Amino acid sequence: MQASVEEFFADFERRGNAPSAVSDFFDDQFLAMDPNGSTVVRPEQLAAVLPTRAAMFETVGILGARLAGLQLEELDNTHVLVRTRWESIFAEPGSNPLELSSSFFLRRTGQGWRIAVYLNHADIAEVVARRQGGSRHPERAAK
Repeated sequence: MQASVEEFFADFERRGNAPSAVSDFFDDQFLAMDPNGSTVVRPEQLAAVLPTRAAMFETVGILGARLAGLQLEELDNTHVLVRTRWESIFAEPGSNPLELSSSFFLRRTGQGWRIAVYLNHADIAEVVARRQGGSRHPERAAK
């Protein structure tokens, strides 16, 4: 199971930011979560917001992300929980990498692994805003 999950994430890393590839990785509906809440999403909805997310990352010079760590917990023959760490790839060499963590609940289907739950452990917009020297939520920064 470890090898097939690692292969899934290697492919996800290579193609994951391409809106056309989203349906290859996600269930027909999946749960998307972050510190602000959770919502059920369809792959085409995720694909529609990826260009906006990429543009947000570009504001701080981020071109993409590379998988920096992966830890999995086999739950049964069909499901696995995967904890991941990602490092940003900056346009400017020598920039301090931005590290993000996310967890995925994968389900094995006839077409291979599919993401059923996608959890970002940080508010990505807040992380980018902090990198720019501000805060998306000024009231939180005052605490």
